[in-house]
Amino acid sequence: PTNTWRISGVDYEFPPGFVMPPGGTLLVVGGDPVDFRIRWQSLGHIPVLGPWSGELQRDGERLELLRPDAPDLLPDGSEWVPQLVVDAVRFDADPPWPPLRERAYGVSLERKSVAAFGDDPASWRLNEDGATPGTFATGNRAPTVSILAVDPLEVTAFPVSVELTGAASDDDVPSDPGRLILRWTSISGPGVPVFTTTNAAPTRVTLPGPGLYRLRLTAFDGELSGTAEVLVEVNRPPVESMLIPSGATWRYWDQGPVATTWTQPTFDDRAWPNGPAQLGYGDGDERTVIRDTFNGGRLLTAYFRQSIQISQPAGVRSLTLRVVRDDGALVWINGREVMRSNVPEGLLTYESTAPDTVSGADESGFYEVAVDPAVLRAGTNVVAVEVHQQNAGSSDISFDLELRATTESGNRAPQVEAGPDQTVVVPSVSTLSATWADDGLPAVAAIRWRQVEGPATAIWSATNQAAVQVELRSAGVYGFEVAVDDGEWVVRDTVKVVAGDGGGSPYELWRAAHFSAGELADPRISGEGADPDGDGQSNRAEFDSGTRPRDAASVLRLRVSTTESGGARLVISIVPSRSYEVQVRPELGRGDWTRLHRIEPVGSEGEVTVSDPGPIPSGQARYYQVITPAPGP
Repeated sequence: PTNTWRISGVDYEFPPGFVMPPGGTLLVVGGDPVDFRIRWQSLGHIPVLGPWSGELQRDGERLELLRPDAPDLLPDGSEWVPQLVVDAVRFDADPPWPPLRERAYGVSLERKSVAAFGDDPASWRLNEDGATPGTFATGNRAPTVSILAVDPLEVTAFPVSVELTGAASDDDVPSDPGRLILRWTSISGPGVPVFTTTNAAPTRVTLPGPGLYRLRLTAFDGELSGTAEVLVEVNRPPVESMLIPSGATWRYWDQGPVATTWTQPTFDDRAWPNGPAQLGYGDGDERTVIRDTFNGGRLLTAYFRQSIQISQPAGVRSLTLRVVRDDGALVWINGREVMRSNVPEGLLTYESTAPDTVSGADESGFYEVAVDPAVLRAGTNVVAVEVHQQNAGSSDISFDLELRATTESGNRAPQVEAGPDQTVVVPSVSTLSATWADDGLPAVAAIRWRQVEGPATAIWSATNQAAVQVELRSAGVYGFEVAVDDGEWVVRDTVKVVAGDGGGSPYELWRAAHFSAGELADPRISGEGADPDGDGQSNRAEFDSGTRPRDAASVLRLRVSTTESGGARLVISIVPSRSYEVQVRPELGRGDWTRLHRIEPVGSEGEVTVSDPGPIPSGQARYYQVITPAPGP
């Protein structure tokens, strides 16, 4: 039992009783096996033995795995244990061995196959991937592939050609050196890339447009594959746009406190006066002079509002806000605070004052901040600013503002909606009203209407405007299409008009326009009292109010809230081409309804805000109703 296997060259003897199972793996190390296992915790159950007493030479030596034979009895009566060579290698640091002297520490010689003759340099290869203790060479490793990173590109014309620098290496197993099969492929991207050559590591690729492309280089050695990927980002250069220039016209309020909702986009500021910036008083350089007093004292706070249209807010990369404020200012965009300069923290009121006085050049200088573009939204955006005096004795107020945007220059497809379906009785002149938006690239967009179906040819007032009139003289179902062409993209939408001859009721014509033949036979869907979109209004009520019975967002609603002045704020949902009248009376069960406000027909769906300024006397109430269409002139 004490006659054990050993390794010569590093002088190591295996411990008595140690058993290595068939196909097993073990490590013999030059240091403490316990420390080695702590360092390499991924070894699992692989045995780690050692240390050896010799040294593994860097410049080459002979290593042998020896096993003991049966002892021989010598003439003097002692025993001699022959050592039989099981496997051996005489490695070197010179060719045909890899030049180890030129290599850094951490590389290793690795046997390609257990069946290969050990004492032959051709049976070994150099592993430069770092230490891999416990990993037994299978004879073939996957090729190593790499690609140089490509810096993001900004170009104005497409397609664009990009150079790709790849590299691949292998252990020459099983193929001969240099026999790797290479292939470039596209994994993802907005278009189809075209490679100059797909089977060479360095190549060029032609990209059809902007976006993020993921490209892959694969190397195959006949058994195993290695891959690498590179991301190529292509952008059009950004463009700086002035959303609000200095000197723009603003609506302003210089008559004391305002409602708490004044920063919201839905706030009705049509009663506010307007004028170009600078706005203020006291310095003599104002283009619009506002009031300087309120309730017998100095005006403490002035309020300003401006609306802008944004068709593609997702394309805005950055926003820069510059404000002239004397003395302090708080700026909101779509009801969200975006800048606070020289005003107290927390909720501000009309009486809030700026902590510091602004004087000298600072009175006309712009204060600049960056704004998160996420505050923007598609359509109408409202910038609201409140400018506060430092004290009741301040002699002047100044205000001006610039809002600049850095946007993507790439063309985006227009957006268009043809509007709701209609039901009419012939002869009829109907108004078709489309809503559309475009980014102005690559040219000014053109809009055009055309008839796509119908029993007779409609007569148009015009075809190249968003809102047009069309005369129908024959009964039947008509289809009309509106198209917006920006020179690159053409987008379309359609609207249906059901024209009756007076023989059927308008309500039945309306049902035919909004429900299929199968749905018309099912009263649970198309019945007068049914509510297929679940918005709380029956089909009959939807017909009476001109809303769509299959769209829960299309519904006649009146929302009422009180204001700080003791009045009421009313928000009415409206649909195109209909008039409305808001009426009021002091008692619910009796008394006459009187007109509060008339809403004339508009070309788009949305909400209208109406104010009842009040104040409502204490202990009294007011009741409101909306009638559509509005009665009388």
